[in-house]
Amino acid sequence: MNEQIKLAMRNRQQLTIRTNDGETLRGIPEACTDRVKLRNDHGIVHVPVADIEHVSRLIPLERKKDPSST
Repeated sequence: MNEQIKLAMRNRQQLTIRTNDGETLRGIPEACTDRVKLRNDHGIVHVPVADIEHVSRLIPLERKKDPSST
């Protein structure tokens, strides 16, 4: 799980984290030690790694521009 968090940090990808108590949090991870630091529109949230049940990364697809469409 920490590997997915580190990949999201490196690529500035949004994470969705579900905690053991069912809470869902979203944001861009900025640090990961014994807690994950998530930044979102509402501020910063620190989530203990031990409380994380599931992590999902949002991976944007980069589309190549079609040269014939210009």
